[in-house]
Amino acid sequence: MLGCFSPSFSGLLIPVLLLVTSSGSLPADSRLNTERTQERTFLANSFTNEKLWYWQKRLNLEDWNVSVSVVRATDLKPKTLGNIHWDTEKKTAVIHVLDPADYQMPFREMLDDMEFTVVHELIHLELAPVLSQYSRNEASRREEEHAVNHMADALLKLERQR
Repeated sequence: MLGCFSPSFSGLLIPVLLLVTSSGSLPADSRLNTERTQERTFLANSFTNEKLWYWQKRLNLEDWNVSVSVVRATDLKPKTLGNIHWDTEKKTAVIHVLDPADYQMPFREMLDDMEFTVVHELIHLELAPVLSQYSRNEASRREEEHAVNHMADALLKLERQR
């Protein structure tokens, strides 16, 4: 994994993000728009990988080989910001997080939301062995999502108060 990153790495990322987001409106030149979009995607990918490393360790999921990928909205179910696919036998998983190009919020808030998505999906991974033995339907999935959202929110609030 990305062991060279520390939890304080995001503090180093903030000045870079401010430079990227401080220019106001997007330039009219489509080439510059494309470069800016690619830069935001690269930064989001770096950020989510850092958060994956950190939260995987915090949630004691280090025996899993988990990766994160920034994907476009067309690669996700409608009205979702991410998902996870895992293989319990191989202990591998891939988390998909929505690309910055598909977000409609300020960059810093978007990064917070991406971190929430990473934590949310890791909680699903933690619960997978327990929940896999039960038949799942739309109602139980809604209840699971509700519980996972509350757990992720609580963990992030605790972490951000430190």
